Amino acid sequence: MALYGDPTYLAQFWIVILHIILVVASMWGAAARRLDRAAGFVVLGFLGYLLFAAAELLRMALLLFAVNASWRAGYAVTNEPILQERFLTHLQGWSGIAEALFFLLIMGFMLGNLFLGSVLVRGRGLERLVGAALLVWSLLGVWTHLLEHVRLPTVPQQPEWLAYTFQPAVRILIAIWLWRAASESATDVADS
Repeated sequence: MALYGDPTYLAQFWIVILHIILVVASMWGAAARRLDRAAGFVVLGFLGYLLFAAAELLRMALLLFAVNASWRAGYAVTNEPILQERFLTHLQGWSGIAEALFFLLIMGFMLGNLFLGSVLVRGRGLERLVGAALLVWSLLGVWTHLLEHVRLPTVPQQPEWLAYTFQPAVRILIAIWLWRAASESATDVADS
């Protein structure tokens, strides 16, 4: 229960919040880049990323301020058994709330990747590669849902290395693609 005051433990939630903001900003850049090509799919994709962000930001806010600052801290400082039992009940119920928010997070990211990837894969060069990677990532989201939420016993676990290799590689691809696109746009403006 001492986690509520551990700065290292709490810092991870602020890092996740920063990560979510950066993801939404980068995916807005990707969406804005192709809004003229397929507005419907691009908007649906960005709405998926907004669902992802809203679910994860809500989960982080609840962890910071309800789970840690209120329930864990309250449990630790009160001597009243009725209050301790109430705080403990809230803490025991947190896993279900967190799971529901994780479901929304995965669903939003999966849909965002599916719709935006469907548009980008029709491009050329690096854009096509980014689109293909987003579509693969969308399939990984389906895999996660089958494992975590449908709980099919025949679905194998995802290899742990995917989180440490594929995801950063796709993020780097998106960054390079957006950087090049921004450079091309700046050159076009300068030439006109």
